[in-house]
Amino acid sequence: VSLNKNIIDVEFSELDEGILGIAQAMNDDSHIKIRIDRENWFEASPAMRWYVLYHELGHDALNLGHGYGGRMMNPISDYGYSWSEFWEDRQKMFFYHISK
Repeated sequence: VSLNKNIIDVEFSELDEGILGIAQAMNDDSHIKIRIDRENWFEASPAMRWYVLYHELGHDALNLGHGYGGRMMNPISDYGYSWSEFWEDRQKMFFYHISK
């Protein structure tokens, strides 16, 4: 996947309850702007953290909406994701993006 982003801005922020992360530059191909909720981040498993990052990058870098690109692009729940599920879902998201 080729990305032409000039600015990458990712930081911890206090987000509304229940929101782990938010992509703030979806459909703006000049930059990536992602905010991650600090408290939820430190309570999440490593696999869940990667899910959050890839999910938000799916919005911001690939311009994918919820429900497009497999389970990786579904709204993230409290479900405990495994590494094998992460790798499979990540691959499906990229294949979806490449095929469209």
